[in-house]
Amino acid sequence: MRRVGVALVAVVFVFAGCARGNPSVEPSPPLQFITPTATPAGMEAVSFPAADGERLTGQWWYGGRGPTVVVMSNMGDNNPEGWEGLTGPLTERGYPVLTYSFRYPRSLAPTAEQIAATMADLRGAIAFAQSRGATRLVLIGASLGGMATAKVAGTAHAVAVVIIASPPDLPEYRFTVEASELAALTMPKLFASSVDDSVVPLSATKAFYDAAPRPKELKTYEGNRHGLQIFGGPQGWVLSQDIAEFLALYAAP
Repeated sequence: MRRVGVALVAVVFVFAGCARGNPSVEPSPPLQFITPTATPAGMEAVSFPAADGERLTGQWWYGGRGPTVVVMSNMGDNNPEGWEGLTGPLTERGYPVLTYSFRYPRSLAPTAEQIAATMADLRGAIAFAQSRGATRLVLIGASLGGMATAKVAGTAHAVAVVIIASPPDLPEYRFTVEASELAALTMPKLFASSVDDSVVPLSATKAFYDAAPRPKELKTYEGNRHGLQIFGGPQGWVLSQDIAEFLALYAAP
């Protein structure tokens, strides 16, 4: 999995520049939720603490007022805009959706420590969703975010999980979905990947799928787009509809 791991983290350069370095660390604000002015219509910019207190930013997309909230975790490029091909179809079906950014800047490749911290970031996003009334959680992650999703979903008691184009481990960064975390994924799971994914080979996503317990599904899409890039291509509508139908079956709004 070594080449897969390097490629997965290198996806930060697919959408961003190649600058490297460690961002400065500032003291974390008090552990309280902040909700700035809502804009544009249907979306509210929000801020909340990660599980370890690091301040994060996100977007709350208004759907219905039911108990099921969808939390989406980014690829290695840390760009939540890639989710916009899915937020619309899900909010139209009545799901509130939370997208957010991991703690590292988009312009910097993450360190091993920042990759490990994606779990604390996701747990903070879950806590924020619960503060907004979520009692049923759907966790969706792509590439690096899919790994974080798998590592957290069991203890978060998610009712459904979607993992898009993720390998089961990144040994170079000491980041692996452990056997105990896989065993805890007892909820319905949908795995998805392009047939010729140019960053994480389908074989890696399939190895993840094979290792996960039932119930589970694997869907593949023509082309070589990686993760959220699928939404911007000819298979984007198909992927979004497959996810929406999967959630309608296992996690109604």
